Amino acid sequence: MVLSEKIRDKGFDAGQPLYVQIKARIRQVIRERRLRPGHRLPPVRELGDLIGASRATAARAITRMIREGYFVSRPREGIYVNEAGSAKNGTVLRTVYGLVAASTVQQRPEDYLAFNPFWSQIFAGIRRGMPETEDPIRLRFSFIKDFLQEKEVTPRGRSWDDVGFLILGDPRPGQMPQLNQLGSPIVQIHGVNSSKKISSVRVDSAAGSEMLVDHLVSLGHQQIGFCGALNPTSFIDYEKFKGFRRAMKRHGLAGDDDRYCQSCGPTLQDGYRSVQPLLKLADRPTAVLFLNDEAALGAMRAINDAGLSVPRDLAVAGFDNLPTGGYVIPSLTTVSTRMMDLGRRGIRQLFDLVETGEQADEVLTPELVVRESTGKKL
Repeated sequence: MVLSEKIRDKGFDAGQPLYVQIKARIRQVIRERRLRPGHRLPPVRELGDLIGASRATAARAITRMIREGYFVSRPREGIYVNEAGSAKNGTVLRTVYGLVAASTVQQRPEDYLAFNPFWSQIFAGIRRGMPETEDPIRLRFSFIKDFLQEKEVTPRGRSWDDVGFLILGDPRPGQMPQLNQLGSPIVQIHGVNSSKKISSVRVDSAAGSEMLVDHLVSLGHQQIGFCGALNPTSFIDYEKFKGFRRAMKRHGLAGDDDRYCQSCGPTLQDGYRSVQPLLKLADRPTAVLFLNDEAALGAMRAINDAGLSVPRDLAVAGFDNLPTGGYVIPSLTTVSTRMMDLGRRGIRQLFDLVETGEQADEVLTPELVVRESTGKKL
């Protein structure tokens, strides 16, 4: 396979070492063309044209990349992408950064991941999925906004050849392009992948909401409320609302009644607050879906404080299948978002991306977990 399309931008940054820029361009073309080990590069003159450099400059870059293990020179045959070793183009990850998208948390990233009931399970999956290597791979964590503010986080600030990134959640607009320019492999975990340059793994949240609506309808519920993300800027959480509306429409029910749809955040307090307007309605819903299990548990307390009962007066369903939900009374009906699997598959995708260069957008099927908090409508 021979490179045949020129890179669009031929401008070089005078403030950055030329070799670093040329190397990044060559690797970019290899990624875009999905060149695998054993594929031949074009002659140096042609490669120079492709990357916008002179033949001599391109030759020096290729010679250096051969020494670094990216390519191998075969006399009288040409230069090939290196087949030696397990990593694509000789690249071996030494460090993996877990970059947390949350930006309003007053904790260290490690503490946030360790003590958050949702992310702690993804965190555990990442650790369990780390491959065993002769030289231990460093696993570091940071909030994306803090990481991008570091002075060395630029293509010329340091070499990023041996670094991989796990993006945990949905980054803010503009953050992903900054990370992409580093040229390192990226996998997004539990977020809506808006970039064709990265891999991702997530659970089909919309399908999870549809499962819950189908379950409630099968029990006789028709007036079903939703407390969660009602704004598309919430990305993956908004997928739950989309699934809710789609299922309601499929059953011929109203899924966009403003009285029954309340904005709700992820905490116990959010759930307690968001269900209050629903409890005051003369024709209140008979069942409500919540953004996650924590919000659902907070709502169950509010329902009890109002002198009502779950599920007799109001059926409640959560999302995520946190361990706590199985121990409260009544136990919580929910959807498993397979957090441990997300972590394990995310880290494995990262190393697969290094080895094969092929991006993947993996969507896992959620699992309905029926418990006591959703009963038959009386």
